[in-house]
Amino acid sequence: MEKVKIRKANAGDAEIVAFLLFDSGPEAFQYVFNTGGKTALDFLNYSFREKGGEFGHGCHSCILLDDTIIGIGAEFSGENAISFLWHNAKQIVLFYGWRAAGVIFRGLKVERVLVPPKKNVHYIAHLDISENYRGKGMGTKLIEHFIENSKMLNRRLLELDVAVTNPEAKKLYTRLGFEADHVRESTLKRNGICVPSYERMKKLRA
Repeated sequence: MEKVKIRKANAGDAEIVAFLLFDSGPEAFQYVFNTGGKTALDFLNYSFREKGGEFGHGCHSCILLDDTIIGIGAEFSGENAISFLWHNAKQIVLFYGWRAAGVIFRGLKVERVLVPPKKNVHYIAHLDISENYRGKGMGTKLIEHFIENSKMLNRRLLELDVAVTNPEAKKLYTRLGFEADHVRESTLKRNGICVPSYERMKKLRA
């Protein structure tokens, strides 16, 4: 019988998890991080090995089937904003050198579409399940895990963003009690890559 478990991510997961992280929002990641011969996947592999920052392993959890990682997700709140900003900027400067300013500028533009959460919000992000395991309830298990964590942190309001180009994900979130709140339109385009508009969804936990 296959055994499913969820655990906190660690630096050693980077090689496997970096692609899942990238796949959770490939257009936005490529728009921001593809530059100077370095790709978004390169940067995510690098940054995930550190604990801090939005792309570090510290805020991520993995879902495993028979000890094989098959999915990833992150959870945080606006309380992490300052530490994320510092860690992300440091990682970008160290990784990109003089090109860091352009990366940071594009990142700030994406944040107008994917707006960071407020302090009292339990925000769920970077959700992705390996293609071969989709439709088997793994995404549901991971989100339910994050909902339980929100109880321990005494955060009643949960939020996430879903690309308007991903209706199947929206159906899943709706089944789990999330309601559509508003859409932030995107006109961001770079090197043929278009960042989709995103819909903010909310759930007020009992």
